[in-house]
Amino acid sequence: GVTFVIFALWAGGVEARLVYLQVVAHAKYEERAVEQQQKIIEPVAPRGDILDRRGNLLAYTVGGSSLAAFPTQVSDPVVTAREICIALADCSAAERRTFVEKLSGTRYKPLRPAQALSPDQVARVMALKLRGIQLTPEPVRYYPKVELASQLIGWVNRDNLGQGGIEYAYNKDISGRQGRLLVQMDARKNWMQMKVAQPSTPGATVELALDLNLEHIVERELAAAVEQHHAAGGTAIIMDPFTGEVLA
Repeated sequence: GVTFVIFALWAGGVEARLVYLQVVAHAKYEERAVEQQQKIIEPVAPRGDILDRRGNLLAYTVGGSSLAAFPTQVSDPVVTAREICIALADCSAAERRTFVEKLSGTRYKPLRPAQALSPDQVARVMALKLRGIQLTPEPVRYYPKVELASQLIGWVNRDNLGQGGIEYAYNKDISGRQGRLLVQMDARKNWMQMKVAQPSTPGATVELALDLNLEHIVERELAAAVEQHHAAGGTAIIMDPFTGEVLA
């Protein structure tokens, strides 16, 4: 009788545990299993172009690359960070410390140097075939007219956010929507493949009333006047008197 009671209690405990695992805690353990087998990366969307009134490009985005770190695959964070910095050839001491910190964690982390990576830097890093280091897409912003109308256009930071001018004022429209990349991992947390779960949506194009030819003339003449009169600076604006559009 005692044996039967003990067996019944044991069977009831096992059954209760199975019910808990399969019903009550199912979602939690399923989420944990998925987390161990795949990672979600959300790359920045390409920003929309900025044009003058004639369609001349003032700002545009091209495809670039960044580095992704999977710390669980990295055997020695200090050595890995040093080799990455040697390949990049322009790491600061602070950047190297940040790399070591990110490589010492347990979760996926983007490794984003202060400046966008050049194709040569990407090639040198990938030639090292470092465990736990992979390439991910990252758009790069270019300003083909360099300083022309730069005070109006503004700029973006390393997070691809507008920091001044049109880039800042219309950041929400120009930014677009992030995509989702699904990284599949094997049982040893080795990178197997990456596929697009949701493509990113490019930002809207902004066309300005600005006339690039007039802007060039205005900036040239204003600079000459400032130099001639030994001024600290100056301002010049050309407007269409009929529409109020700012042409330069």
